[in-house]
Amino acid sequence: MLAMLLTTFTVAIAQTTDDDIITLPDGLTPETWYGSGLYWYYDNMWTALEIDGNEEFSFQVAFDGNDVYVAGLNVFYPEFWAKGTITGNTIVFKSGQVVGKDTNSAGEERTFYLTGSESAPPFGVDKDIIFTYDAEAGKMTANSAADVSLVPDFSGNLYYYLAPFSLQKETILPLSEVTPPAGMQTEEYKFEGKSLAFSTNDVVVGDTPFTATVQVGFDGNDVYVQGLNKDYAPEVWVKGTREGNTITFKQPQLFGSYWVGDTENIMYFMGIDPTTNDMCDLTMTYDEATGTMTGDCWLSVNAFRGFFSYYQVFDQMVLTKEANGISNQVADDTNNADYFDIAGRRTQPTAKGLIIQHSKSNGKAIKRTK
Repeated sequence: MLAMLLTTFTVAIAQTTDDDIITLPDGLTPETWYGSGLYWYYDNMWTALEIDGNEEFSFQVAFDGNDVYVAGLNVFYPEFWAKGTITGNTIVFKSGQVVGKDTNSAGEERTFYLTGSESAPPFGVDKDIIFTYDAEAGKMTANSAADVSLVPDFSGNLYYYLAPFSLQKETILPLSEVTPPAGMQTEEYKFEGKSLAFSTNDVVVGDTPFTATVQVGFDGNDVYVQGLNKDYAPEVWVKGTREGNTITFKQPQLFGSYWVGDTENIMYFMGIDPTTNDMCDLTMTYDEATGTMTGDCWLSVNAFRGFFSYYQVFDQMVLTKEANGISNQVADDTNNADYFDIAGRRTQPTAKGLIIQHSKSNGKAIKRTK
C-alpha cells in the first residue's frame, strides 16, 4: 500500500552539509515502539491515512544516555536511523538527517532527508523536530510535522509527512467490534440530545435537537447500547461498565463503517471533552429508579481513533427507558455464521486468538478476539 502512496510535492528545504548515514552504536538493543497519528500523502490533494494499530508503522527505538535512535521514520527504508538528543522532557531531532538512499528507474541516485515543518500546507521553512518526552509513560509526541523529503540540488520534494505524530512503547492493538452476549435481554430507551454544528476550526456554531430509539441491555456490570450511531450504523453496539451510579464507556470503540464507492470509512465511538476537544471516556450518570442515563461530555462519531475528527457530535445526551418499551433478546448467531482465522482457514467459534465471524444471514464480517 505504501508504494502506491509514493508521490511528490515541492517545498523549499535548507541546504544540508551532512550526508553521513547514522548507525546504531555497538551494544545497543532496540525495542519496538508504535506510531500514532496521521500519514499524509499527496494524490491530487493531501490525504490522511491513520497509522494507529497499523503494523507498517512500527519503529525501532534505542537509548544511549541522552541520545535516542529511531529507525522507521522513512517507511520506505525503515532500516535507516535518525538520532535525537534528550534534554529534560524534550527530544530534538536535527533537520537534514539522511534517512534513505536509492537509485531510481532512470539510474539517478536519490537521498531522503528527515526534516520538520508546520503541520499543514503551506509548510513554511524546515525546522528541527521536537518531541515532548514522557519517560515514565514511554511516549514521544512531536510538536511539529515530521517530513521525509527528496532533496536534489537543495530543493526538496516532499514525499509525505506525519502530523499529528507520536511514538509509544505500549502496543496499539486493533479494535474488535462489540458483540453482546447471546440471550441478553434488552429494552427500548429514548435517545435525546443535540447534534452540534462546527466552524472550520472546530468551534460550535449551532445545534439541532434530536430524538432516536436505542436498545439497552445489562449483563452484570456490563452495559450494552445499540443505536447510538443513529444515522450511519444504528446496528452497532458499544459496551460500558457500571460502577455504582456511573456507567463508563471506554474510548475508542469500533462504531461501524460506511462505504463511498470502493472506500470503506471506519467510524469510532469516542467521548470528547467540550472545554478542550480532547478525547475522553464517556461517562453517564445512571438513575436506576427512573431508568435514566445522562452523559457528561460530547459523543463523537469519529473518523479516527487517535484524535478528534468527527462525522457527528452529540451533546446533552440522555437515555430514558421507555415506559411501554419493547423487550428483546439478543439472538445467538453462532449457528448462522462461518468462522475463519486470520489466514482465512475455517475454524470454530471457540478458537483462541483473532477470528472472523461471517454471518450467513446478512453477509457481515465481524472480527472477534477470544
